[in-house]
Amino acid sequence: MSTVKFGDPGEFPSLLVVSDQWLYILEITSETQGQPSDWLRKRESHQVSDLGYLEVGLGSQSIHMEFEEGGSAYTLLIRDSTRCEHVFSLLTEIVRKLAPKSDSKLKSISTIRLDPQHHLWPLIGENADMDGSEDYQLKFFYLLAFLLQGENMTPVTVLVTRDTLYLLNEDHQWSKSVPSQTSNGNTESFDRRVQVQETQPISCVSSVHLFSAAPRRVNIKLYDEIAKDEKTWQLQTDSPDLLTGLVDWIRTQWEAMFGVKLTTCLQETGS
Repeated sequence: MSTVKFGDPGEFPSLLVVSDQWLYILEITSETQGQPSDWLRKRESHQVSDLGYLEVGLGSQSIHMEFEEGGSAYTLLIRDSTRCEHVFSLLTEIVRKLAPKSDSKLKSISTIRLDPQHHLWPLIGENADMDGSEDYQLKFFYLLAFLLQGENMTPVTVLVTRDTLYLLNEDHQWSKSVPSQTSNGNTESFDRRVQVQETQPISCVSSVHLFSAAPRRVNIKLYDEIAKDEKTWQLQTDSPDLLTGLVDWIRTQWEAMFGVKLTTCLQETGS
């Protein structure tokens, strides 16, 4: 798990420790060997009763917390739906036990929805099926992952609609209490919260490569027939199940376009 604190750039590897009264965010400062005191340091601490907002993010891959004391806000990047839902359930249980008490600052426990107010809506809204109500039927797959480039591993968001793949740089430091303002006064600026690193049509996918020795790794090979350009997205995830979901989503959309099977290779190892 990594944590992003509102006001601080970047994310840091961390552990979350929670009692019935206190919540601690511990930073992992080095390799996890030897005594915990050698590789852990207390980064943040808050009383559970000061928690004002608790939200689970898109695809149940992150948790956002905001506290009344000092206006601190954090996003926990768990990148695994099963673990994220488990942590969110435990936090919800602890917070709700304290909620009836007069000193609880809790305002809401919620799930973030991708609606017209969400910063990713400009990329997905045109694909929404609307029945005249506010119940949007959105067709997309969302994944918090890492992009492998040589020896570097960079956090990215992979967003896939019915016809397009996006590599995004998503800003996870935000606060309900301090909304961002654009020049025309609108909040949640698309430009501030997310930057499009690369866009590719699903039709340009030529093959997908999985690795038996690395079940959280996938290479998506892309070929642009017009530009005669070939490239590979090398992605690393924290969840084999989410990786399977990504591959299945791409395969389903691609095969619906072409009516043939998408080439999917399973290799022992690879680069």
